[in-house]
Amino acid sequence: MAQPIDQTLEKILAIADAYQRAEALAELAIESAKGGLAAPAAEILQRSIQAVATIEDASLRELTKWDIENTKAATIAIQLTQFDEDEQATAIAAAIPRADQREATFAQIAFHQAQRGKLEPMFGLIAKITNPGKRDEALAMIVDELVASDRCDQAMQCCERLIDGIIKSVALEKIAIKLAETKQYDRAIAVAQSIEAGSRRAYALEEMVVKLAEAKQYAQAQTVAQAVEDPTIKARMLRSLAAITIDAGLYDQAIDIASRIEERSRQADALTDIVIAFLADHNYDMAIEAANAILEVDRKISTLEQIALKLVQLDEGDRAIAVIKTITDAQARKTALARLSVQAAQSGQFEMALAIAQLLRQINQAEAVANMPMVEEQETIIQTTPFVNEDASVSYSLQEIATHLAEYRQFDKAIRVARSIESPLSKTKALAEIAVRSADAGQYDQAIELLRRAIASFQKVKNEFLLLSALTELSIEATSNNDGDRQYDQNLQQVQALEDSMEKVKALAALVLSLAEAGQVQEVAELLVHTVAKLQDEHFPHLIKKPEGEVGDEPIDEIEDINNILDQL
Repeated sequence: MAQPIDQTLEKILAIADAYQRAEALAELAIESAKGGLAAPAAEILQRSIQAVATIEDASLRELTKWDIENTKAATIAIQLTQFDEDEQATAIAAAIPRADQREATFAQIAFHQAQRGKLEPMFGLIAKITNPGKRDEALAMIVDELVASDRCDQAMQCCERLIDGIIKSVALEKIAIKLAETKQYDRAIAVAQSIEAGSRRAYALEEMVVKLAEAKQYAQAQTVAQAVEDPTIKARMLRSLAAITIDAGLYDQAIDIASRIEERSRQADALTDIVIAFLADHNYDMAIEAANAILEVDRKISTLEQIALKLVQLDEGDRAIAVIKTITDAQARKTALARLSVQAAQSGQFEMALAIAQLLRQINQAEAVANMPMVEEQETIIQTTPFVNEDASVSYSLQEIATHLAEYRQFDKAIRVARSIESPLSKTKALAEIAVRSADAGQYDQAIELLRRAIASFQKVKNEFLLLSALTELSIEATSNNDGDRQYDQNLQQVQALEDSMEKVKALAALVLSLAEAGQVQEVAELLVHTVAKLQDEHFPHLIKKPEGEVGDEPIDEIEDINNILDQL
């Protein structure tokens, strides 16, 4: 025993109070252990325990005994093992009375032994832990240490002794990832596939796929992903792999990988990611190819439409139309063309917008004629009706083109487009929008004339109840905006007293027009725009009525072929 310790020990042994002497001896034992002095530490610990026995107060004696024999003894053992004094540390730990403290100390000693590569004594200590859960926890902690220091073979030996399936699966997962990080791919995959817990096995294999892809081992990565049973996890793996191959410029391979995803929604997600990447790279041909590989019909249509809209922005209308024509669903194709037309109008590409609208009408006419049974009847209708059975997509497209032309103050063209619309609601909204812009430009006479035509068109809506309700609401709001003139209030009351609904519709329309002529043209036109927009949102499919002749005293605008308008743009 070193001289300084001898001197300190001599002083401590001279302490009269047994409790103070026992505590001082225990602290000296700990200090000795911290210095790596195994034999002195063990000897002084025993003297401390002997001193405890001389404490007169039974309660204090038991508390002190418990603390020194368990807590302080464990501290000494753990300190000693850091100096490779495993034999002495193990002996001290084995003497700890409290089982959980004793086994926790064994675990700590075993951990330090594993750090130094002493696997056999380490396993011997682990075997002394009788609680299976605590034994697995100790082994798992050792596995973490071994994996962190690239000793996967030793970590695997520890895994073989694990009992708890989840703990073992997590440990194997960590080993597999480490093996992949060190480019031992075959071993990594084998370890990952040996994991029992399905979710952990899938996660480990997913990491394998990423690591393989990052190392440009794409074929092996795809093989691993394809072997996964869970379709959701497999889809996630293939999506990640497809993204990595896109970044690597392997476009065909990326599409092939994403196309192999079994779940349609996830396949669509992956292919949409690829389309977005292609669009960002201005690779439109590959974007179209990826979009056409999508199996989920609605997603395919939506994605093709996005590509076409992008092409419209680039002033490539013909290519955009060609993309939309690949959509097999007829109604979806028409809706997409209408959106293209609106997109072109919004960006000031009116020639393109009108060309697409004309194409829509041609498609619509061809569909209508094809559904007619008699050839003679087809020829008669074609000769007498410029556009057969116009649907909402055409009307909406023309409505938006007219509106945007008016925003550019190209009023003559806007009016001609608006007058070519068959749908009463769309024509009303377009004419009212142009009226608002005309009034804003100070062209009040034109605004009033347009508003008159808009109100006349509005009266062609087939649902009488909704038409009457909308005109009544419009009249009330317009009248309330007329400051101080009670004559309009009285007129409104008289109109509301009418019993015949069609007479009331005519009277309300006349009242609204009179308010516009009295100086509220812009306000009334704006109210009409909002009224129609609301009806379109709520009832558009049910309100469209084809022109059949005059309604009331207002003439019906002649429907003009869009090609005539195009010729003059």
